[in-house]
Amino acid sequence: MEEQDQPLDNKSVKLWTEQDVSDWLVEHNLEQYCELFATHKVDGQVLLSMTSEDLRRKPFQMPVLGDIKRVINLVKKIRKNVKTVHDIVDKEKHDDDALLKSWSTGEYAKVWHRTGGIIEGGLKLFLSLLYLMFVTFTTAVTMTIVHNRVPDQASFPPLPDIVLDNTPRIPWAFETAEYISMILGIIFILVLILHKHRTVILWRFCSITASVFLLRCLTMYVTSLSVPGKHQDCAVSQKEDANFDEVITRAIDIFTGIGMSLNGVRTCGDYMFSGHTIMVTVLNFFIKEYTPRSLRGLHILTWVLNAFGMFFILAGHEHYTVDVIIAFYVTTRTFISYHHYAASPEEQKKNGLESIQFIVPIFSFLENNSEGILPNEYIIS
Repeated sequence: MEEQDQPLDNKSVKLWTEQDVSDWLVEHNLEQYCELFATHKVDGQVLLSMTSEDLRRKPFQMPVLGDIKRVINLVKKIRKNVKTVHDIVDKEKHDDDALLKSWSTGEYAKVWHRTGGIIEGGLKLFLSLLYLMFVTFTTAVTMTIVHNRVPDQASFPPLPDIVLDNTPRIPWAFETAEYISMILGIIFILVLILHKHRTVILWRFCSITASVFLLRCLTMYVTSLSVPGKHQDCAVSQKEDANFDEVITRAIDIFTGIGMSLNGVRTCGDYMFSGHTIMVTVLNFFIKEYTPRSLRGLHILTWVLNAFGMFFILAGHEHYTVDVIIAFYVTTRTFISYHHYAASPEEQKKNGLESIQFIVPIFSFLENNSEGILPNEYIIS
């Protein structure tokens, strides 16, 4: 009799017990492994998340390569009919998003799985918050230093910029960009409050944001660009011979004002690349990633706010166009790379952690027990 590839309805795979898995093995002539699977408590959820590495390495260690391949091929056949990770966990469906499809070698990623208790999760959150605070203050110090050595505006006029040269300055535009970032921030806070995995989302937000701003510290320190807007009078507040105490005092003012002009923070020289663009972009991506795919209206709104935020930054003549472009590119690539490696431990083993570890230094500590796409589960249904 021809062997069946799918002995049970795919929608019930997540509900399989350990005995169901044993029956599945017997049905596919792999009954010699029933005891091994039962010993390691492999149910439907675990089965769907298994990889060839799981089967080869300790503590599982299946001894026969051909059987390992057979099990993995059978698991893949089950997964193909389970369209998305959110179907597996009985949540809303992912659309065929290109970003998600790029994870896990072109297939949808495994069911979210994380070990470690509340203490470990709290420690990870604390470290990521500490990392963000450190980078935020480092950014404030760097902004103070580059402000004091910005090129003289009389000798170094604004650089040619095709957008700024053809867009009249709108005086209220930059403040509007900050209001947009505040709106996105409020939406993100609501997502955190309602999401069951808020701790994981928050440590990812802190680590990604901090890492991009740390790179920004380096770029704006090594190269000082001339002031892009003629409306700015940077010489008034410059102190080329500022001592250590003056630098720290000014940095504290920037830190407590979170770098926003709405809070009275005005600096020059921090142009490569735009911190405001980082914030509107990272907030947009986190809101989109951790809210239901069915909320298309919300996702369109956050993308519109993201785009208008970048436009108003330029319309205020506070940054060069290249600042905004680079900030958007670096932020989105960091977000995608982080989630790609977090969702796919196979990629970590295949390509190593050097690339993402270089960008996000604490990645391996934060995501050492994580795999699969984080399901969007909420405290209200």
